[in-house]
Amino acid sequence: GADGRLTVDYHGLYKRDAIAAYEEMVLPILPAQTRVAIITGKGRHSGKDGKSALRDGLMEHIRQSAQYRERKIQCRVDPKNGGILLVDWLDR
Repeated sequence: GADGRLTVDYHGLYKRDAIAAYEEMVLPILPAQTRVAIITGKGRHSGKDGKSALRDGLMEHIRQSAQYRERKIQCRVDPKNGGILLVDWLDR
């Protein structure tokens, strides 16, 4: 990204595939990267209420992780773009 953060695009992935990709590719590099933006999309195709099943499912997965509970990572929806999750490594 323009602000130096790493961006990965999970738009169109199934939730389980996005979770696997996060565990395999994002989590291992997060301490060095400090912030990763995960594009999930806003989920126009994923349910009647228009919420992103992928975004919400991935955020729920991250927030149930040991790293989150130990306050090593933070996960939130990008305030400027509801289709992006921002994952920050706090444990410096």
